[in-house]
Amino acid sequence: MGSALLPLLEEVCRPRYPYGTITVVLKNHDLLERFRVWTGRRRLEEQIYIVGGAVRDLLLKRPVSDVDLAVDGDCGRICRDFTRHSSARLIAVGQAFQSFRVIKAGEQLDFAPIEGVSIQEDLLRRDLTVNAMALPLMARHPEEGLLDPCNGRYDLQHGRIRMVRAANLSADPLRLLRVFRFAAELGFKINSPTLASVRVRAPELKQIAGERILYELKKILSSDSCANTVGEMAEHVVLFELIPELEASRHTTGGRPRPDVWSRTLRALLEADRIIGDPSPLFRCHTPCALAYLRKQGRRALVRLAILLLDVAKLDVALVRPDGQISFHGHEIEGAHLAADIMKRLKASRKESRTVTQLVRNHLRPLELAQTRPRPSVLVRLVREVGEDVIGLIIVGLADLKAQRQPWGQRGEETAYLDLAGHLVSAWQGLQRPAPEAPLITGNDLMKTFSLEPSGVIGDLLELVNDAVLDGLVATKEEALRYAGQILAERQNSL
Repeated sequence: MGSALLPLLEEVCRPRYPYGTITVVLKNHDLLERFRVWTGRRRLEEQIYIVGGAVRDLLLKRPVSDVDLAVDGDCGRICRDFTRHSSARLIAVGQAFQSFRVIKAGEQLDFAPIEGVSIQEDLLRRDLTVNAMALPLMARHPEEGLLDPCNGRYDLQHGRIRMVRAANLSADPLRLLRVFRFAAELGFKINSPTLASVRVRAPELKQIAGERILYELKKILSSDSCANTVGEMAEHVVLFELIPELEASRHTTGGRPRPDVWSRTLRALLEADRIIGDPSPLFRCHTPCALAYLRKQGRRALVRLAILLLDVAKLDVALVRPDGQISFHGHEIEGAHLAADIMKRLKASRKESRTVTQLVRNHLRPLELAQTRPRPSVLVRLVREVGEDVIGLIIVGLADLKAQRQPWGQRGEETAYLDLAGHLVSAWQGLQRPAPEAPLITGNDLMKTFSLEPSGVIGDLLELVNDAVLDGLVATKEEALRYAGQILAERQNSL
C-alpha cells in the first residue's frame, strides 16, 4: 500500500462557509505518512490530532514542513515506540507537558499532550483563531473532521488575525508579539479588539527572555513587507517595550523642517522593503550577488533591524546650533554602541550583533564616498571592514538617504550612489578571488633597502604600498620601493 498512499488531505472539499472551494494539499511528508501508517496498524486507543500552524497552512495551501500533533493519551510512550520502529531521533522538548520532537531526514513531528480535558478545550487555550484548529490524524479532508471552535477558517478566508480570548495572551506574553508576526507573515489585518488587548498587556513582554523576543522579531522583519507591521507595533507600544531606546525618537525632530525622527525611521523601513523586494535597480549587473546575500538566513531581518536602530542615539548627541538648527554629529558612533547593548540584551549571536552594529556605525559612509569619488583603496578598506555585509550597507545607506530627502537625486546623488554601489560590490568580489602569488615587496625588502628595524612601521608601509597598487600608482617592485621611500622621507620631514 505504501507506494499507493496519497499525500494527506489531497482533496477538494465543499466548505460550510459562503466562499468558494478549498483545496487542501499536504505535499509528501514522509515522516507524517509513516506515522499515520504505523498508528493505523497499531490501532492505538489514543486520539491524535494535527493542530496549529500545520492546519492553518494546509487551508492556505502553503508549504508545510513541521507538523504539530496533540495526543489525548500517553504521548511519551507513543513517541518512544514510533522512533524505535522508524529509527528516527527523539528529543524531549518540554518537561512540564512531556512534549517530544521526532526528527528524521530533515522532517520533524512535534508531539504534545492535549491541555485540558479534551481537544476542544486545548484549542480554546490557544493564542489566535487561525492557530486554534485541529484535524484527526487519519482525516482525508477538513469536511470530515475539522475542529474549528473559534471560526478560525472564516478568519483565514477574510485575512484577519483575531485572538481566541484576551486572557490567553497573558498565558505566555510572547503571544503578544506573535499577533504581529502572523499579521506580517500572512499579510493579514489585526482586528481592533485584539490590538486593544495587546496594547494593555504590552508591559508583560518584559517577562520574556531576550532570545525568544529576537526569534519573533526576526520573523517579523523577514516578512516581505514589514514596515506597516512595525508601525503598528509602535502605535500600540509593543515595539517600545521590546526596545525602549527607540521611544525617544518619537520626540526628536530633525534639524530642517521635516517629520520627527521616528517617522523617518519608518520611511526608511518602507524604502528597504522596496529595495529588498526588487534590488535590481540598485545593484544592476550585481543583482545576483545581492540576492544571494539576502537569501542567507536572517540577513533581511538584520538589515531591517539595523535600519530601526540607525537613529537610536540622536537624542543623546543632539546639539542646537546658533542658527536654531539641530545637529546630530556622531550619532552613528553612539548608535553603534547602543545597538551592541540592545543585541546583547536580546541574546543575539556574536555574528548577528557584529552585522547590526557595523551597519549602524557605517551607514553614512556610502553617501560620503559617493560624494567624493574615492580611490579604489578606500573602497577596499571599507569592504575589508564590513565583509559581505557591504551589500546590507548599500541597502541601509540608500534607504536612509531616500527617507531623509524627498525627492532625492537633485545633485546627481542617485547616479553617484548607484555607481558607488557597483564599485563596492566589485571590490568585494575582487577580494574573494585568489590573491597574487607574491606581493611586489616584503617587509624584508623594506628593512634591507632603508636599514629599518622590525617595528609597526613596516606593516604601515606595506599597507600603504598595497593601497597604491590598488589605486594604480605603482606596478613594479622598483616603483613600490620608491613609493615607500617617499613616504619615509615625508615622515622624517614632518618631525
